[in-house]
Amino acid sequence: MEPRAQIEAMLGLERTGEELVGIFHSHPAGPAGLSTTDVREAHYPECVYLVLSRDEEAWAGRAFQLGSGRVEPVALVIDDATSEPG
Repeated sequence: MEPRAQIEAMLGLERTGEELVGIFHSHPAGPAGLSTTDVREAHYPECVYLVLSRDEEAWAGRAFQLGSGRVEPVALVIDDATSEPG
């Protein structure tokens, strides 16, 4: 995210009283995990980091939380509220 846009987004969260709970990140041609660079540059350890990656066949998503310098997987549940029951 461009730095100015990130600052504006964070100020917008403060103005509305909302809270940052997750950060989206993609690895279009990389592993479905956080790299050492991702971990080093992660400044919001209270957030869940959602990583989407693509192999030769499909996109996959994994979620992680950072705590005490460790990367812990988080269960990722997708609730498609637009689909009809059945």
